[in-house]
Amino acid sequence: MFVGTDRSIYMITRRRLIYVHGYDPVGSNGYYGLFQNQIRKATLVWGVTADVGPLTLESRDIASWTVTCRGPNWQVFTQYDFVLGGHHQQIHQAANRSANLPRHGLDSR
Repeated sequence: MFVGTDRSIYMITRRRLIYVHGYDPVGSNGYYGLFQNQIRKATLVWGVTADVGPLTLESRDIASWTVTCRGPNWQVFTQYDFVLGGHHQQIHQAANRSANLPRHGLDSR
């Protein structure tokens, strides 16, 4: 919530979260399951409701899900975009392997 200079209150009603997971092997399915488990716990603790949408593959690079959370006097819609990095990781790992190959004949001995 943000209070403006004119004393009006602005409430955030839509959010977008973009997660770049790097080298974490859990992947989008693992994080989606973890999110579902934790949002279920949070709704019990905080007395709010949450509707979680299905995990969908938006493109080769992005998997997404949505959640709408509600309280007594607020509601917020969030889209979670999970950047799939598998093919980027494979390129980086291949480059590292070739950089670490022995350099026969270039030894200074």
